[in-house]
Amino acid sequence: MSSDEEMPNQEESQNEDLQLAFVTMLEVYKIILDKKMTPPVKSAKDKALKEFTETYNRNTKQNLDAKQVLKKVNNMKRGVTAFTSQDVDI
Repeated sequence: MSSDEEMPNQEESQNEDLQLAFVTMLEVYKIILDKKMTPPVKSAKDKALKEFTETYNRNTKQNLDAKQVLKKVNNMKRGVTAFTSQDVDI
């Protein structure tokens, strides 16, 4: 097997590891997923998002900002919604 064939598998594995790390950390910072926008919740979300971003970047050697993290979370929620809506028969 050539090293060219192994590279995509290594990249896939690395992406899966990063995704798993993201989701695992998101379980700790569940407030980020909260839909409420009251001042106390918004303040807690901002603080959690800042801590999440700093910790994730430090642990994974990534350089994401808060906006990119929120985009990733929203994309994941959209994917789950699309996946679950396919399973429902009307």
